[in-house]
Amino acid sequence: ALPLLERFNAPATIFVPTHAATGQLNAWWLAIRELVLAHDALEFEALRQSFCAETLTEKQALFQHVVDWVWSDFNRADDLELTFRRYGIVMPHLVARFLMTTLEVQAAARHPLLSIQAHTESHRAFGTLDDTEVLREMTANKAWLENILQKEVRHFAYPYGHFREDGAREAQLASRAGFDVALTTDPGCLFA
Repeated sequence: ALPLLERFNAPATIFVPTHAATGQLNAWWLAIRELVLAHDALEFEALRQSFCAETLTEKQALFQHVVDWVWSDFNRADDLELTFRRYGIVMPHLVARFLMTTLEVQAAARHPLLSIQAHTESHRAFGTLDDTEVLREMTANKAWLENILQKEVRHFAYPYGHFREDGAREAQLASRAGFDVALTTDPGCLFA
């Protein structure tokens, strides 16, 4: 996207989870995408289902089905590990292929159109975490970014940006973590 941003002189903000840049992220959505694109027949042990998806439309529907299954209970993301391992998905390799490294994050931060801001340490859904864990996800990511960028990070984006994951509790914790602004993908204000 950077050439288009430069062409139109359009600024952008990139919200970076620590584990994305360090290669430790459980990018389960990327792994599902990889599996569905590479195979016409798949067995997902955690769903207790086998699927046949040969056309692009069928693959898109299967991808959405599995993502929706995880979204109904974010703890399920870890349940897919056996399937990923069985089909040869190596998460650090997948993360390295699709996401920026620490050096790339630092380089992006030096670009005049780009701003790097916070997005948790591990990108886990806040609805599955207690207050202490949520606060640690925020503060650890903020500290890591401030260390590698050598400047203050004041903005935060909630992981997944869904109303079930970014309520009043999360806003209060974001304030305690030292953020001025916390963003979601839900349109409008979440509360007064």
